[in-house]
Amino acid sequence: MHSTPAYPNHLEIIRSLARAFDTKGSDKWIDDHAGKWDFDYRAIPVATDKVVYEPLSRYIGEDFARNVATWLNRFCKTYSWFVANLSLEGLSHSEALRILSSHLFSAFGAEAVRTACSILNGPPPEQYLSPVKQAFEGLFEWIELSVPGWDDFYHQLSKEVKDRMRRWQTGTQLPALSSLSALFSRQDAGKFFDETQRTRLRALLVTARAVDHYRALPIGEIAIERAQGCSNTNLRDIHSRVVEECLLKAPRFKLIAERNVMLATLLHPGREKSSKDQVFAQQALTHFKIFLHQIAPSGSLSYCQSWHEARWLTLSGKLDRATETYQRAFEQSYFHAGPNQGLIIQEALAVAAMLPSPPKTFLRQLRNGQVVLGLEVPLDLGDKSGVSSRYDKHLENWFIPQYRGHFTKIFPAHGGFPGAEYPQQEPDLLGSIFVTDDDLAKKPSFKAPNRKIKIGQLRQKRIPQLTYFVWRENADAVQKLLDAGADVNQLSEAGDSALLQAVQLLDVTTPNQKPGDDSFFTLLSEKPHKPEVLNATTQKKRLSLLTAAINTNRLDVLRKLLDMGCAPDSRAGIELSTPLYYCIQKIGLVKGKSEVLRQITQVPQDQVLLESIRRYTSGSLGMTLEAQRQYLERVASDPRYNSIHQAAGKILVETERKSFDLDVLRAMAGLLIEQGADTNAEQNYPIPGYTPLMLAIESDELDLVNRMVSAGGILEKTYLDQNSGKWVTPLQIATEFQAHSVLKEVFGKG
Repeated sequence: MHSTPAYPNHLEIIRSLARAFDTKGSDKWIDDHAGKWDFDYRAIPVATDKVVYEPLSRYIGEDFARNVATWLNRFCKTYSWFVANLSLEGLSHSEALRILSSHLFSAFGAEAVRTACSILNGPPPEQYLSPVKQAFEGLFEWIELSVPGWDDFYHQLSKEVKDRMRRWQTGTQLPALSSLSALFSRQDAGKFFDETQRTRLRALLVTARAVDHYRALPIGEIAIERAQGCSNTNLRDIHSRVVEECLLKAPRFKLIAERNVMLATLLHPGREKSSKDQVFAQQALTHFKIFLHQIAPSGSLSYCQSWHEARWLTLSGKLDRATETYQRAFEQSYFHAGPNQGLIIQEALAVAAMLPSPPKTFLRQLRNGQVVLGLEVPLDLGDKSGVSSRYDKHLENWFIPQYRGHFTKIFPAHGGFPGAEYPQQEPDLLGSIFVTDDDLAKKPSFKAPNRKIKIGQLRQKRIPQLTYFVWRENADAVQKLLDAGADVNQLSEAGDSALLQAVQLLDVTTPNQKPGDDSFFTLLSEKPHKPEVLNATTQKKRLSLLTAAINTNRLDVLRKLLDMGCAPDSRAGIELSTPLYYCIQKIGLVKGKSEVLRQITQVPQDQVLLESIRRYTSGSLGMTLEAQRQYLERVASDPRYNSIHQAAGKILVETERKSFDLDVLRAMAGLLIEQGADTNAEQNYPIPGYTPLMLAIESDELDLVNRMVSAGGILEKTYLDQNSGKWVTPLQIATEFQAHSVLKEVFGKG
């Protein structure tokens, strides 16, 4: 069913680069995964580590390997944008590969070579990218003139090695990675070059190998020719050039485009339909199918037909058959149809979610496709634990009600064919849960203490009685439920526990609300709790006991939870940060070093911030991240909204600043360090690779920095600046943020 896509996928590109560097090896792992059209998004960083970073680190050098892997990961994100935004309709895989090689791959390849030459203090990039000579030939010419000691080293080599090097220069043989590494082994080259020089030469040679590998491919000549003239990698310019070349093939598809637009207009979900439209659209679909086969027999435009058929079935109320057809449309459009991929996925999710038993495999494929294309954030935000086809590794339980809730927004009732009927669902599955007077009047059942009760009017939530009455601060009901045997380890469907509710009662960060009674926490914390409950996070907001404890501004609460068995590094929050990092963030907020106010009062372009808004609004602002952004931009154009938004943001930030005690926060951070919190734990957001130690340095928290270093904090650890592409050290962080105490006492500066 899945047609050959026009775009090569990310894993095919990584495999190609591994072949160029000779790092692929005999392991079939990447072949197996690259061959799956619906490969897991987690395979991208795993493959980068497995077949690029690890072998390059072993044979060439860790710094070079890290730079290559970093460049590759950044390129993959750029490539996702390209695949999601540029349609290659009507092009075969080979035609598309030629066009992409001419413009996209050649531009980024040239940029990579220039970057490598600069970092390695190597030859001018033209030495590698000359269309008339091998990269090895140009490199050796430069080495002979520019590397002291080369002549002496070369003359002592054996005839066999010299002959082999000549074959590299003439292009008759590509060296094995092991041969390049062995050429500069300590035994053979140690007397001529130090370790730094040998590593540099190995890196320059393996770069030449990669260029000459691509030079020998069918598309190599044109790629090298175009790369030589590439001066930048402006994505918009590349996009325009690819579009221009694709349009040269457009005339033969003009008639298809006209009929396609006619059908799209006829079947538009928002257009009101008459009784004649259903039959007419069905006849038009039949003619379109025949015509499509005549003009584009390769099947490169088949997704258009499948998409129209899926819409016709949906508008006819036949959602089970529509789901099957949407699956065909998705598979045919994936890595092919540009922006239409996102629209097909969105419609397919809404339709499939309406079925009594939504198809889990298809839903997983759709959600995975959104992440691969960069349209959604992954659940694990950069976790490299390995690929997984498990449904719960791609979707959370609340996703399905959200998709279902958006069905009538995508397919409004007036847009269906007359007489079409859809499965009856709750009238509104989006937005917050509104608690009614009837909910507040609920009484506990002591005969069934573990019974779950429903609250909410339009949307409902099932929670254990014990959790509910802790939330209601009903001390008598809570005590009687415990006496009746209520299980403190029961979780709600959203992941709440009674203990988490008790801790949240003590939260100091909510405006105009004083912390509640701590007797509930005292009572519940004396009960044994299972580790999976102590370290649970709620589904949407990803709340946890330890981060909730930090928001109480009470050291005793945090200490008690750690004594009970809460893991000091259990990640929580939308951004999945560690408790220590979260605590130091609060220190920065109190000290006025945080940009929280700016973040919450501007329309976010950042996907994680948009995801936070969706989770806190239960998807009521839009089904996709892009829909969230567009909604927020619309309301932000109203001066009244901006005024209210700015005022509310200031209240929230000032409430937190006034409610936290700096000494208590420092004591909390110290306690987490004592309990084994990882001071080097890399965060995924807002700065990938940033650690609690780096954040403490940024905030000039000298005592905490010293304690972290004593606990194993690494002052030499670096993170990648996403804007400059450079690696940043803790010393540079201290200098940038004018952390005078840390600069003087830790780094001996100032």
